[in-house]
Amino acid sequence: MKLIKNIGIIVFATFTLTSCTDYLDPWEYTLATEDKAFELTSYLNAMPNTAYSYLPKGFNNIGNSYMTAASDESEEVDDMEAIQLFNNGTWNKYNNPDDIWADAYKGIRIANNYLQGTDTLTWIGIRYSNPTEYTNRMIELTRNRGEMHFLRAMFYFELFKRYGSVPLLKVKVNLENLDISQYPQVDVDTIVKFIVNECEIASRTGKYALSTAQRDTLLKYNNKVLPSPYRDTVSVYYPTTGTYASRQGRATLGSVLALKAKALVYAASKQFNTTNNTEKWKLAAKACKDVINLIATYPSYYKLSATYEGIFQPSTWGVWDNEYLFARKFGAFNTFDAANFPISLQGGKTGNCPTAELVDAYEMADGTPFNWSNPAHASNPYSGRDPRLSKTIFTNNEKFNNAIALQSWVGGNAGPGIFHASKTGYYLKKYINQTLDLNNNKTAPKIWSVMRLSEFYLFFAEAMNEAYGPESDPEGYGMTALQALNAVRTRPGVGMPAIASGLNRDAFTAKIRHERRVELAFEDVRFWDLRRWKVAENYLSGEIHGVSIVKNADESFTYTPNVKVETRVFDATKMYLHPIPQNEINKSGGVLKQNPNW
Repeated sequence: MKLIKNIGIIVFATFTLTSCTDYLDPWEYTLATEDKAFELTSYLNAMPNTAYSYLPKGFNNIGNSYMTAASDESEEVDDMEAIQLFNNGTWNKYNNPDDIWADAYKGIRIANNYLQGTDTLTWIGIRYSNPTEYTNRMIELTRNRGEMHFLRAMFYFELFKRYGSVPLLKVKVNLENLDISQYPQVDVDTIVKFIVNECEIASRTGKYALSTAQRDTLLKYNNKVLPSPYRDTVSVYYPTTGTYASRQGRATLGSVLALKAKALVYAASKQFNTTNNTEKWKLAAKACKDVINLIATYPSYYKLSATYEGIFQPSTWGVWDNEYLFARKFGAFNTFDAANFPISLQGGKTGNCPTAELVDAYEMADGTPFNWSNPAHASNPYSGRDPRLSKTIFTNNEKFNNAIALQSWVGGNAGPGIFHASKTGYYLKKYINQTLDLNNNKTAPKIWSVMRLSEFYLFFAEAMNEAYGPESDPEGYGMTALQALNAVRTRPGVGMPAIASGLNRDAFTAKIRHERRVELAFEDVRFWDLRRWKVAENYLSGEIHGVSIVKNADESFTYTPNVKVETRVFDATKMYLHPIPQNEINKSGGVLKQNPNW
């Protein structure tokens, strides 16, 4: 593939794409000659940085809220926030708060342009004149190309899990002679195959795996440079310190293997696997085990966190945890904390209020269900529970930053009657930096976990259960579904009792779904789990609840559970998929087809 003579280099400050069919519209470019562009490698590094910026950001990604408040995990205190459109059922093809179509295709275009524009780039002229510079450039190029394959796959994952069938663009679009009929939607299985292929390129696995002999042969006959796609590999890991510390938060081997596994799990789930083809679950199980195997292969880089809360409330904010497989690093800010600090604190606005449905799902510490009808439970409802409850949610009279009690009772400083007090009686703790002085606008870095190891133990448990049952390991993975689930429940920092053997497949499915609910709360997981399992109408249609609390004269509390907070709407005839933006449908001239009933 010939290198284009003029390469568009993205300028951050003037990147002003509008809506429309953005992935087919001209970009804001500053032009450099080919020689100049590739001489100044910072240009090549800028393109991946820009592509990363188009991934969903996690924190406050919909106004001052995020997708937790569109699931049964929480209720946004502000009725005017855009997230409420999901809850009252008024989101549509013209107004979708989670419409990522344009941003995803912008990211895909960058990746396509980069991969096509650098396909034969080797800097062969400086190999002997400046071997150190040559080596550094080749390392950067190899990793950037690998990360571009990952990003392209990641954008397509984000697209298909929302919209289902979407156009698959794998090459640079010719904007001067565009025929939109060349880009119809393709089915989800085709998209997933593309994602898997991209991940196998970037991780040099599957058909792209090379033996030492194969690698030596390729080097011998290609001027001592591996040809694409064999050279397009991500780094195994980026350490906190050293030469490549600044790349921490970009895709690594763990990121790529995790994305492949996650895409295969979604493809095997009922939403996209209507015939329950168990072969899809087998593929997913193997891919998930490949992720788990990173712990044994690279014990210094990948492992379960020593504590549950350390992933979300670390002693030093912004520090990497080896449980992360892919995470977004953010510089110092406080907007997420301000949006979710309790209203009783200076600078706090409340925000996402955990629901009673979620709080009541946390078991007792002995593994038995919590039950308001049990007098011992009802008199002291937040004591003796799954320790993840206290690491995730603020409950009544708990001290914020070990200093200020959150009085969630009627008449309390954070209770009903106070403007913007929690609607449910609960406040969000996960991801909150309690040490921030918002009154003086203090800030701190933060990391959003996109994929972490615990989830892949649970994905593995789910896939193995669907393929083989709870306690069978016919492939010799050395781990059953039951063992994977218990690895999450019983690990240090959680210490919940192991699930006993003897459950059938359906009963074990319920255990997995419970564990995902509490382990991954507020991590942008529940909204999508309910859809891929095809059970969303059971949880997202009807009432959600909170708790009413009265403080008694003797300083005890009386709790009234199951207090209605809101009635929600979920139309199962259409809301399992997002609507494709109507303006994209219109401009396609009928090539793009709208999702059913939108």
